[in-house]
Amino acid sequence: MKDNSIVITPGNNKTVRIIEEFAEKICENLLINDTYYGNILMCLTELNEIFAENVEGHKIKLYYETDFSTLNITAVFLEDDIKRQQTDIILSNNIIRYNLIKTLSDDFQVFDDSIILDFNISALHRSIYESRAESLKLYFRKGIGVIRES
Repeated sequence: MKDNSIVITPGNNKTVRIIEEFAEKICENLLINDTYYGNILMCLTELNEIFAENVEGHKIKLYYETDFSTLNITAVFLEDDIKRQQTDIILSNNIIRYNLIKTLSDDFQVFDDSIILDFNISALHRSIYESRAESLKLYFRKGIGVIRES
């Protein structure tokens, strides 16, 4: 694997492990928490399954870019015979997986030769948010200083 990219062949037995390593590397390089790791891995795994069922054997490059606020993971079709119309049909024929990917990512875009998954990696982790919200509730209920549990 290069610094920020891999090439996969959907349907290959080793592809799932390559995708797992790619997701791990992204999270390690960018210090991304476990919640986003799970979302990233599930999105890439489901995308791989869609491709395996519809364009098995076609090579696809996955790469990521970030500004440390947003993580963009792009799947680029390396062969010219996969066009946007075919990509739209592939996604619409896999509506459950497609909806899962849309739910787990912050944005999901389809282009002529690629698909881009966006993740807002600068967002507060839900447990941090809940802890802060609980501290504020306690503060306003009791009129005392903020108490923080470890």
